[in-house]
Amino acid sequence: MVKRLQTFILVSIITLFIWLIAEAQSLDTQGQLLQVQLKVAEQSRLVITSGSTNSTVQLELQGSTASLDRLLHNLTGTMLLTLETPGEFTIDLQERLSEMPPFKGSGVNIRSVDPDFMERVVVERLITVDDVQVRPTEPNGVELRGSPTVSPVTVSVAVPESALGAFQAAKYVNVVLDDLSLASLSPGPHTINVPLAISAGVGTTHAVISPSTVALTLDVRDSTETWTPEAPLPVQVQLPADLAGEYRITVVDDRFIEVTFTGPSQSIERLKQDRARAVPFIALTSDDLARGVTAAAIQFRSLPAGVTATPAQTSVTVEITDLTPGE
Repeated sequence: MVKRLQTFILVSIITLFIWLIAEAQSLDTQGQLLQVQLKVAEQSRLVITSGSTNSTVQLELQGSTASLDRLLHNLTGTMLLTLETPGEFTIDLQERLSEMPPFKGSGVNIRSVDPDFMERVVVERLITVDDVQVRPTEPNGVELRGSPTVSPVTVSVAVPESALGAFQAAKYVNVVLDDLSLASLSPGPHTINVPLAISAGVGTTHAVISPSTVALTLDVRDSTETWTPEAPLPVQVQLPADLAGEYRITVVDDRFIEVTFTGPSQSIERLKQDRARAVPFIALTSDDLARGVTAAAIQFRSLPAGVTATPAQTSVTVEITDLTPGE
């Protein structure tokens, strides 16, 4: 009896072992999302100037259960495909991915890829042009003593071969200024690091500038000006577009308030020329309307760089009337 029991247990173990092996080797099909990114082998020598460099694809994979498990364990969310030579390419993703780890030698077959191609991908040589002049830009919103200077005064620029002629005709780069940051500078000399950019007329966004920043030196003149419009300004009311006509908003206080604007003289002058930017407003959200708020803060839209607004009061009292039927 014991011997029969031992034989039964042994046969059961062997059967289970054989079943597990067969299960691991049985073919299975599984879908998998994958991010594919293109890159060039040498970023200092080549650049992708046309075509998508990123694609999210749906893979259909087939293999044994064990092989699929191993592959998916080793598979990251992104695969990088490297382009090593200039030219225009149509990339067969099924073919390229099958030749790359972790797919290659995994025992898993890529049955399909959707989309299956990345088309019209253009890789160009980068041509380096030395001694390119850096043009300092006159900033907006601040007044200077003298003209700004840059260091270094020349840089090197690598441009795609197709844009070389247009770039050599101009052969300069511009400094990129943040008007809001400059407007906050105190009077006196300053040296700040600023980025560089190719002129829009060159027709390429793929240039590589070295160095990518320069030191800009400028002397800020004290030109702060204060302006109070001769008449108080009307407070406008802003509601969500989908609720327009459903509520009546009444400003209980005097709807016209006095506002004083302070900032660089150039910016104040622009504000005087475009007075719509000076108009105060209150903005009520759908939650404000539902709750029936009784006060709202005074706001201003896009004031010129460096300009601050000081209203005679920071909020107004409002009455909200629901105009929907049945109310």
